[in-house]
Amino acid sequence: MATRREMLFEANKKPAQSDTIPATVRFTIDKKKRMMKALTPEGKMLCALRKALAKMSDGEPHGCRFYIDNNEVQILRPPTGSGGRAGEAQSFTASGRCKLGVCHPEGHKSSKVIEFSISFRDTKDELGLDDVEFFDPTTIDELPRNTQIR
Repeated sequence: MATRREMLFEANKKPAQSDTIPATVRFTIDKKKRMMKALTPEGKMLCALRKALAKMSDGEPHGCRFYIDNNEVQILRPPTGSGGRAGEAQSFTASGRCKLGVCHPEGHKSSKVIEFSISFRDTKDELGLDDVEFFDPTTIDELPRNTQIR
């Protein structure tokens, strides 16, 4: 017979791993090393996706701006690295789906569902901080409106 303590721990089972992640990226500072902690590959993917959306917004002829809506990104293929040594710059590829919000210059908002395939790599910015940049082949395709994102 299971003890009361064992029954209590069995009741608190963790849910199954989901393929949907939040679209927020948490930048944390390592106070001992006095520098920012390295992002996870998923966090780097989200930063690269935001940069791709910013470039797509800048190239929009009607002046629309795009952003990740409802704070969810479904990962279809998790980020896989090029296999460099620890601490060196790596290249990654990933794909997923998300709902995009579209801000129109007339003042209203609409939405669309996209599927993206993104290639990105680690870089350093002009201050010497870790950064990411996306490169070709990066594609963003619109899906039918009734496509479900888990």
